[in-house]
Amino acid sequence: DSAGGAAGGGAPAELTAEDVARQKDKNRVAQKKFRQRQKEKMKGWTRQLEELSSLVAKLQVEKGQLQQRSRILESSLAANTHHEERLHGDEDIMAREQQMLGEDLGHFLTRLEGRPVSTDNAMAFTLQHVMDSTFPSYIGRLRQLLDSAGGEVSSAAGQELDALVTMRRTHEERR
Repeated sequence: DSAGGAAGGGAPAELTAEDVARQKDKNRVAQKKFRQRQKEKMKGWTRQLEELSSLVAKLQVEKGQLQQRSRILESSLAANTHHEERLHGDEDIMAREQQMLGEDLGHFLTRLEGRPVSTDNAMAFTLQHVMDSTFPSYIGRLRQLLDSAGGEVSSAAGQELDALVTMRRTHEERR
C-alpha cells in the first residue's frame, strides 16, 4: 500500500536506513560535483580576469605610446606648417632672395661677357639660355684665361680667376 501510494503519487512511504544513506550519498556526490563545477568556473573567471587585466595594461602602454607619437607628429606638423607659412607667407624674404640671386647673376654675367648686365636682364635669362649661351661662354673664358697663362698665370689672368672664385664664394656665403 505504501509502495503503491508512493508510486501512485500518494503520501511518501517511509524510507529505510539504506534509502536514507543512499540519498545522503547521492546528495554528497551532487554537492561535490557542484562545488567542483563552481571551482572550475571560478578558476576560469580568474584566468579570464588575469588575461583581461594583462590586455588592459598592454593597451594602456600602447595608448601612451600612441599619444606620445601623436604629440610628436602634431608638433612636427605645426613646425612644418609654421616654416612653410614663413617661407611662402613672407614675400619680403622671397623678394630679397630673388634680388640677391639676380644681383649675383648680373655680376657673374657682366664679368663673363665683358659688358654690363643688369639685374633685371639677368633675371630674364632662362635656364635654356644659361645652358646654351652662358655656360659655354664661361667655359670658353676660363680656357682663355688658362691659355693666356702659358704655363704661368699672368697677374691679370690670375686676378680675373681670383675675382671669379671670390664672386662664387661670396655668393655661397650669402646663401
